[in-house]
Amino acid sequence: MLEWYSDLNELKAIREQLELFPRVYTRILARALNRSSKGVVTDSLKHLSRRYRRKQKDFKDSFSVFKANPKELYARVKSIGERASHLSDWNAKQTKKGVTFRVLKEGKKRLLKGAFIAKGKDSRKEIVFMRSSKDRYPIKAMYSTTGLDMLRDKDLQKTLQAGAKQRLISNIQHDAQYELQKIADKAKG
Repeated sequence: MLEWYSDLNELKAIREQLELFPRVYTRILARALNRSSKGVVTDSLKHLSRRYRRKQKDFKDSFSVFKANPKELYARVKSIGERASHLSDWNAKQTKKGVTFRVLKEGKKRLLKGAFIAKGKDSRKEIVFMRSSKDRYPIKAMYSTTGLDMLRDKDLQKTLQAGAKQRLISNIQHDAQYELQKIADKAKG
């Protein structure tokens, strides 16, 4: 789960302008938090699809957004650890020595010695298997990491947190200008 906190000192001027309208201020914050949390999901999907050999839609179902409202000014983006995908989903190829696959877009191919590709028992999908012992059976399917594991990268988290803070500030400023314009138009008549 990606978490970040901000004291929002940058928004002191907006808070002072809207001090007379506390309901408007909480509405602005809730709206900006929700829009920013949606943006965090978008940024996460972009970074994951750039780094790993998967499309954004493959990761999208693992994210959930808990929205803020004027009474509870708290929004949360959560990445739920979905099932790990089969190695065959990562362009696995059978070679004489085993199975090669590439997880990172710019990474080298990796060799899994002694592995082989066969159709799954129930799914009839091509799956990468490896023997557990020297005997013919048992065999076990080989899996890759989940999207949640991929998000645990410290550099990626720092990038996402910096983007989220900047996005929140700009969303609050934009919404505050909109609400102040509405108040000014209402006062004119």
